[in-house]
Amino acid sequence: MNITIKRFSKRSQAIDGTLYIDGIRICDTAENAESCLRPGTYPVIRHKCRQKARFVPVILSDNCPDREHLEAYCRRCKKLRYVTCNSSMPCFCPQITMGNGVHNRKDGSIITGTRIVSGCLKQSKEPFENICERLRKLDGRGSEVTLTIR
Repeated sequence: MNITIKRFSKRSQAIDGTLYIDGIRICDTAENAESCLRPGTYPVIRHKCRQKARFVPVILSDNCPDREHLEAYCRRCKKLRYVTCNSSMPCFCPQITMGNGVHNRKDGSIITGTRIVSGCLKQSKEPFENICERLRKLDGRGSEVTLTIR
């Protein structure tokens, strides 16, 4: 499966885009301009986040290039007391995740939902759950998932 994010707008702290899966539009995206990933193609894996206590789509990047290094990288992540969908992770951990805005979110996350204004989304849960369910099924089949950012 190929997930594609087409970025189309950069304003002060936010980069807005649209997420497609195999060419079909799924939702809008928003990223913090200071901590976003560079355009390119990245592997995506389904990984259980200790902070969120659930499986999330994690984007493997330069600081964590493969599945084997991910566990060691996650152990260095300081446990937060209280985590919501808008919590920024304590370390750089690019994920496709739920959230309402990109301000103060320096963890490399790409949030999904329906755009209200630049950098601000609503109705984030449904597209996120849709992506997670697709990843769960593909993971069970041993299929690879990539993310292309343009």
